[in-house]
Amino acid sequence: MNLRRREYAYLAALLVALQFGGINLLSASSALADPTQSSPPPQPGVPIAERPALNSVTTMPADYTISSLDMLSIDVFDVPELSLAQIQVDSSGTISMPFIGRVSAAGLTTTQLSQRIAAELDQKYIKNPVVTVTVKDAASQKITVDGDVTKPGI
Repeated sequence: MNLRRREYAYLAALLVALQFGGINLLSASSALADPTQSSPPPQPGVPIAERPALNSVTTMPADYTISSLDMLSIDVFDVPELSLAQIQVDSSGTISMPFIGRVSAAGLTTTQLSQRIAAELDQKYIKNPVVTVTVKDAASQKITVDGDVTKPGI
């Protein structure tokens, strides 16, 4: 009986860890059961700039606008040399990418930036790249209070 309880505890801990890691097994199984929920495969004839971005993990709202000093993660699928685990948008609103140089990021959503980087890479270096941009830390979402606070809290 004690072994069975321990197995359940491990399974519960695994499910919690997967959900905190961005993997929801319940929604994944329901998407497999209902093929209408899955996204259509990419179409080769459609220009990259017009394709939907393949952001698998959304940490910010889809309409979040990137701003200066935001920390981003950029992943170019199957090309680790072009992927950046952390890159900060500089004060002028740009980032520096290998091979393509400076890219304006401020004022764009993660989807728009993914499409822009993919289009730049597609022109010269990689055929049909899959680029995922994730906001790791949103500098514009931080609030600082200066001065005396009479009552702490919200």
